[in-house]
Amino acid sequence: MRGVRAALPARRAKADVLLVTARYDAEGRLMIARGNVRHDQIWSDVQLFDRRTLVDLLQTGKRVDTAISKDLAGDFSLLSNVSLIQTDGRDRLAVKGTTASHDDLGLPVF
Repeated sequence: MRGVRAALPARRAKADVLLVTARYDAEGRLMIARGNVRHDQIWSDVQLFDRRTLVDLLQTGKRVDTAISKDLAGDFSLLSNVSLIQTDGRDRLAVKGTTASHDDLGLPVF
């Protein structure tokens, strides 16, 4: 769209990965998520992340956030930060404010 600029969250939030949709199995564990990786001030094309990859990213200190895509490519509205939470000896991926006993990123399901 001519004359419209993207509000680059890479400058503000410094998120390393933005997740926009997710898919869960029957037990509520994340199977795969769609998202983008930050490369300096631009975002990659859509990539698929399995649960193991996201856990590894979080354990190495990368910042993973959830977001909603806007009209322009590479323009997002940030939602929340993803955390790796250990309860009862089990890991779960969750965003702030979720109390479920399974993975819950609060994203649309694809």
